[in-house]
Amino acid sequence: MKHTLLALYLSLLCLSVKAEDGYQLWLRYKPVSDQQLLSGYKKIIAGLSFYGNSSTINIDRREMKDALSSMQVVPTHNFDLKQ
Repeated sequence: MKHTLLALYLSLLCLSVKAEDGYQLWLRYKPVSDQQLLSGYKKIIAGLSFYGNSSTINIDRREMKDALSSMQVVPTHNFDLKQ
């Protein structure tokens, strides 16, 4: 009886657990809340340029654009793809 109740309790507990998908868990880009740190990032990174047009460069460009814009470090219009 104790094992049945324990199994039921654990089963119900699992229903209430919410997990992030693997991408969000691994690459979580939250806005930088520390204004001093954000200011430092903005001084160092004004924009990014990517040279070439391979699938790898396009993935890198998209990932950096998502990261830095989500963290509110660089506006999305400051990304350039050069060929």
